Amino acid sequence: MLALLAILLAAPSTHAMLPVKCGDPAQQATCTSLGTAIAAELRRYPGIVLVTQEDVQAVLKHEQNRQLLGCSEPDCLGNVGEALGVKKLVSASYSVLGKSQLVSVTMLGLAPTRVIGAVSKRVQDTEIDHVLDALPGLMADLMEQANGAAEPLKKGDKDAPTKLPTAGAELPLDTSAKVPLVLLTDGAGAYFAHPVEETRSLLLAGDKSALYAQLLIGSGANGADFDVTFWDPNYGAGADRGLMFKDGVYTLICGKKNITLTKVEPEAAKKILAGARLLRPRWQRRAFALARDDAGTYYYVDTVRDDENKKGDESDYHLFIGRKGNVEFVPLEDAIIDGSGASFITAKGRLVFTEGMKSAAWAVGQGQSPLKAVDLFSEAAMIYSKLGAYKGQALGTPCDRYR
Repeated sequence: MLALLAILLAAPSTHAMLPVKCGDPAQQATCTSLGTAIAAELRRYPGIVLVTQEDVQAVLKHEQNRQLLGCSEPDCLGNVGEALGVKKLVSASYSVLGKSQLVSVTMLGLAPTRVIGAVSKRVQDTEIDHVLDALPGLMADLMEQANGAAEPLKKGDKDAPTKLPTAGAELPLDTSAKVPLVLLTDGAGAYFAHPVEETRSLLLAGDKSALYAQLLIGSGANGADFDVTFWDPNYGAGADRGLMFKDGVYTLICGKKNITLTKVEPEAAKKILAGARLLRPRWQRRAFALARDDAGTYYYVDTVRDDENKKGDESDYHLFIGRKGNVEFVPLEDAIIDGSGASFITAKGRLVFTEGMKSAAWAVGQGQSPLKAVDLFSEAAMIYSKLGAYKGQALGTPCDRYR
């Protein structure tokens, strides 16, 4: 039994199906079969990993919590969910009243424990087959209440996340001014360029095939010496990333790494620059809002970096939901941004920000689950490196290859 408990708690279970409460003990076999049928319907929906009613009984008996099987109060059911290590509980009841059958199914969210969906069906005869026939529609109504209009998987469908949208682009740089450039290299395939005369107006970084302009956020000079600081959210607000020229030596600073750069000879530089594409900053998105729940599910919204390119609709915003490292892109049906806050509407629910974006909630139907709004500035490094919204996408900054 200890092995069974370990397996259940280690598995990525999201829901647990409690044994069906039976109105007539003589019909216990029917209730057990009905519970199996309900579980089979629930498994057709994406994202549901279900602990069965049999497994629930086994674990709770082992934990000497058998009395929990008969409870109905939210606090009691919350204890069941905690014992099983799941996020949601599904409970059902079945009874025969006269010549009618009544089946009810309830889904509860945990932390805090609350009803997020409840459906019931009266079948005006005593044939259990007619109850089974009604289950697909009943479960569809339950899932719509609990998660928005979630669609069950059809045969042949793959339960895979929506493809992450790209946040970078290769946009040509305006080179009509034909500014002469100094070309630098680390000797290992990386190249950097800045104007010969105005060292702080432009910085390019990349390789022989493409050099991206950088978003410069600070600069300084002392005689021939200079330094420029560029945007890279993986580092802090201080001068811990930048290009420095001091005492005749070029140094690229990437956090605790200092990379010495050397000038490429003029003829070789001319050839490399002629063959490379000179591009505008690669990164075209910026963080807009971030929130999470107590279970560690993050809700992240980004938007286009250049306000001049905004179209003013949901296509300007991308929403990602999930655990850190595994957030998934969720298509938006609408985005409402105004002075009172923001609302991002999906088929599954709504992400709502109020009080100057300092208060957040996830809403399904008329119900809301409060979220903690997260500061974008202090969590910038996590957003770009650990959250998972930009998996496999290079920022196009000088420090990309040195992390």
